[in-house]
Parts: sequence; C-alpha cells; structure tokens
Amino acid sequence: MKSEDIHKKQEIESTVSPVPDPPHHQHWHLTIILGAIFAVCTISDLILLIVLTDGFNIEITEFIATIDQTYWLIINILTSVAGISFLIFASLLTTVVAHSDNQPTGPFRGLKSAAAYSVTLAILPIAAMFRVARSRRSLISRLFIFLISLCFLLPLWGLIYLGSSYTLLSQFALVSDQVSISGTGSMYPTFPKSDAPTQYLQSQVTASIQTMDRYPRGITLFGTTYFDYQIQHGDIVSFENQVTDSITADSDGETRGFIKRIVGLPGDVLEIRDGLFYRNQQPLLEPYTATARSTFGGEFLPECQSITIPDGYAFVAGDNRKANNDSRHDVGLILISDIDHVISVQDQQGRLDQYYRDISDELADSARIQFDPETYVKLLNVQRTIVGLSPLKPEPLLDRSSAHRAAIMMEYDDLSFEATASGYDMSQAMSDVGYSNIVYGESSAQGYYTAEEMIEYQFSFPDSAKFLLDPEYDDIGVAAVQGQINGCPTQLIIQHVAGYIPPNYSQSDIDSWRSALTNLQTIQPGWSKLTEYGSLYDQNKADIDRMNQIIQTRIASVSDIITTMEANQWLSASQRQYIETTDYQLYLEQSELAKRLNSL
Repeated sequence: MKSEDIHKKQEIESTVSPVPDPPHHQHWHLTIILGAIFAVCTISDLILLIVLTDGFNIEITEFIATIDQTYWLIINILTSVAGISFLIFASLLTTVVAHSDNQPTGPFRGLKSAAAYSVTLAILPIAAMFRVARSRRSLISRLFIFLISLCFLLPLWGLIYLGSSYTLLSQFALVSDQVSISGTGSMYPTFPKSDAPTQYLQSQVTASIQTMDRYPRGITLFGTTYFDYQIQHGDIVSFENQVTDSITADSDGETRGFIKRIVGLPGDVLEIRDGLFYRNQQPLLEPYTATARSTFGGEFLPECQSITIPDGYAFVAGDNRKANNDSRHDVGLILISDIDHVISVQDQQGRLDQYYRDISDELADSARIQFDPETYVKLLNVQRTIVGLSPLKPEPLLDRSSAHRAAIMMEYDDLSFEATASGYDMSQAMSDVGYSNIVYGESSAQGYYTAEEMIEYQFSFPDSAKFLLDPEYDDIGVAAVQGQINGCPTQLIIQHVAGYIPPNYSQSDIDSWRSALTNLQTIQPGWSKLTEYGSLYDQNKADIDRMNQIIQTRIASVSDIITTMEANQWLSASQRQYIETTDYQLYLEQSELAKRLNSL
C-alpha cells in the first residue's frame, strides 16, 4: 500500500464522529423512570387500601362513607399519578418498541406506522422482550428491561385482557355470579337452613353461596339474539322488586331479593289441591320439596282455586313449602323482567339433585302429614321463652272453641276472624264452651303440617309471629280438623289464644262513683222516714216505696262497681250494662218521683 493511501485513510477515520443513538433509543431512560413511578404509586396505593379496609374486609360503600378525608386525598393523588405515568410509560414504550430502523416508505407509510404502533401496543410485553433481546444495549440494561417486561408488564397486560373480556361478557350477561343464600330455609333442602333460633337471626346467616347465571343474557344483532336463555319450569331464580323490598325491610331491617323456584309460566293454569300443585290439571311431582304433599294455599292463591298466569309474569314457590312467603302469599306473581339470576334445570343436575327425595308414593293417602297440637304448643312456648315471654298455658276449653270455629269455617268457606259469612265468631265459640277472658285472638292455617312445620310457617310471616309472641296472651287452645271446603279436601288448624290485662281505672273515675254513692247515702234516710208518716204514706205508698227501692238499688249497684274498680278488676257484663243504661234510667225515674212527692 502506498504511503499516501495510508495517510488518506487515517485522515478519513479521524474526521468521522460517533453516530448517536436514534431518537427512540433516548426514550428508554424516561420510560424506565415512568415505569418505576407507576409501580411505586400502585404498590403504595394498594398497601394503603389494604390497611384502611382491614384486608378488604370492609364493604366499599362503608369504606367511602367513613374514610378520613386526608387518606382519601392521598389515595386519589397516588391513583392519579399512577394513571398518568402509566399512560405516558405505555405510549413511550410502545413507540420505542414499534420503531424500526427501516421506516415504512411509500404512500401508505402513515397507515403502516399506525398499524405497527397498534399491534405493538396490543402485545407490548412480548414485543418489548423481543426488541430488547435484539438490541445492542449492555447486558445489564437488557436484562433489567426484560425482567420488567416479564414480571410486571406481562401480568399487567394479562389482567387488562381478562378485565376487558369480563367487562364485555358482563355487558351481555354472559357471566355467572356468586350469590349468597340466607339461612331462612325457604329453599330447604335444596339449600341448607341455619340453626339460629329466630327468623331474623336466620336471615343474617349466609348458609350457602351458589353460582348463578345472570339473566336476561345474550347478544342482539340485527334483531336476532344469540346466547340467550328462556326461563323454564323448575329453574331456580333470584329476583327483587318493591314487594320483596317491603317484606325484607319489615322482617330483616334491610332490603334484599328472594330466591325461589319457577312453578308457573305465562299461559299455565295453576291450582293447589290436597297438598299438591296442579299445573294444567296435572299433579306436579316435585322431588325437591322438603316434604311430601306439603303445598297449600295462601292469601293470593287459596286452596282449590285456579289462576292463569298472564304474559310477562311467573309464579314462584320455595322448596320448603311450609315456611315460605312466595307467590301463594304476599309475593304474588312476579314479573319475569324482575329476575336477575338463574340456575337452570340442566345446571341443577348432578349438582343440587342429590338432595331430592323419593316421590314414588307422593300421591298415596299415607303421604299426608299428621299434626300434633301438644307438640306444637311446646315448640311455640320455646319461641316465647327465647324472647323473654311467659309460656302459654294449654286450655281445654279453647281447644273446644277452636274446633267449633273450624267446623263453621269449613261449612261456610269463611276463614275470616269477623266471621262475615256465618256470623259465628270466636267470642261466640268461647261463650258456647263456657270460657271468657279480656283479650283474645285467633289464627287459622289451611293444609297438612307437622308441629315443627307449623312453627316454621307461622314464624316466616312477621304478622303471625308478632301475634303468637304477644305478651298479653296467657292461654292457648289448638284444633286440627279435616274436611272439605267447596268439595276441596283440606285441613284447618285453628288456634285460640286469650289473656287478662288489668283495667287500671283512673282515680277520677273511682272518685266520681264515690261521690254519687255519698249523695245517695245522704238522701236515703229522709226518703226512708216518709214510711213513718201514716196518712201521707198511705196516700202515696206506691211512689214512696218505689223511691226507696230505686235509691237502695242504686246504692247497691254503685257500691259493687266501686269495689270492682278498687280491686282493679274488669267490670262484668251486667255492671257495664248498668253503667251504660240502667243507672241513667233509674236516675230519671228517681228525679220524677222526687218532683212529684216534693210538691205535696
């Protein structure tokens, strides 16, 4: 090689300056810094939330309502900084990774760049790891970025995809939820019931958590719905409406929905007869109910009366038919649009049918249940003792009055307390058997119950529970009478309860009667002395004797009333009659006689 050539080569090399990194390479440092800021803020935010919510054991609504404003400000700042830094971080990282040394050329280079950016953003963690592996950066730098992408970005992108997918599926109700089942036992034995002693405590217990599909669901495109589901007979559904809110607010102190089973759908004709549902004149054999032939009528659908389900509505019932407020009672028909979750009949197979019972003898007469009044009273007194009340005393006379009322109710098809059809109410029944008391009440139930089931049934309704736990009652009588109502075989269980409450008369009432007695006792000697005036007495004997008789009668009656009041006892029927009419009539007659005799 010539010496001048060597000289030229050295001169060229000495004039060539180092090529700087491309602009996008300069973004790596800023990207790493922003990623670190995002990570620190997110971790700090998470730790703070864990501490303030006691490990996320506090409901979010309660947390928001009670959090200190300073902590709330800190959480908002951390969340905002984390969000802003993440957006810039992801944008820069995508720009760096998507950038190619060979930039797109041609008329579509803008579109190609946008496409490259979008694809890179979609698979950013993988693209970042691939890009770093091919870069000429130092081994430590590449390893650091690779680990960040693998341990941080990849899980984060996975969560974003999972969250987006769940949100999309949720939009069309194509997901399931975990639904808590309270321990009231309304769906027993399909779902367990709590051992808590009262209905309220049972409602506060979560006895089961079930996976239920959201309803309604499906994707509608061009007027056609895909992946939808139509409610079927036997489906278990969750629903909530104004009626359920009112019932649970009264009984539990908070509003919540109900979970029941679909029995009737639009067009079905339902009837309850002899412990069974009849749908379109065919008896339903229901292995999921708690006991055989345990379905009886209620206020909305009485025994042996049919109902046709209108469009858009459904008839629901709990599997524990004896302790249930469902469509037979206050709930009535529900709108299908009120249903929010469902367990289809198909999904119940192999999952819930293990609790079903044998129904081979369901239609036999032997399947009817027997009621034991003595056991029922014992169980009722357990409930009264729990709430601090004295037990009720069994009264044979009230057993007889209950039986009398049951027979009349069946004859006249009238279960009303007022006995509007027969005119033979509880007071007459008690009078016929020779029993009387101050306060009394009556409860009636139609159907076949064991003593235990009857307790569950009564205490599943706030009004009947309140009635049986009334502290004013002391005595009880129960009768179970079988017969027919309008040709419908049935059983009536009638309870008569009664008690005594002191009248607690006011002192002013007692004093007024004392004053009247004193006045009568003051004038009595004068009128009595007239019998000693010979000719005057002989000429007016009838009037004078009648005057003295009236005064003596009034003194005796008023003295008896005062004695009863001072003993704080209730006035008898004859005493009330005297106060209401007799005393005033005697007073008028006495005044007329006094006017006539004083004119002599």
